[in-house]
Amino acid sequence: KSMLEKKQPLPDVILLDINMPIMDGWEFMNEFIKIKSQLPQIIPIYLTTSSLDAFDIDKAKKYEDITGFLSKPIDRQTLLKITQPNT
Repeated sequence: KSMLEKKQPLPDVILLDINMPIMDGWEFMNEFIKIKSQLPQIIPIYLTTSSLDAFDIDKAKKYEDITGFLSKPIDRQTLLKITQPNT
């Protein structure tokens, strides 16, 4: 069963890598779009990559749910900024 069906807590933020095993970042986004109307909260999604390829940036712009890009490695200050935006 999914996290939604089990009513489990959802993440406050998603760090999404483009290149992942089993399901890549683009496949994840397509699945996320299907369920986002069922989510009780807005979850910011940051695309993380070690190379900001222009193709990937253009493709990401087609997904309104992608909040931004983070270049790997992600430093502590950046991580704090996106997880605790009011501090």
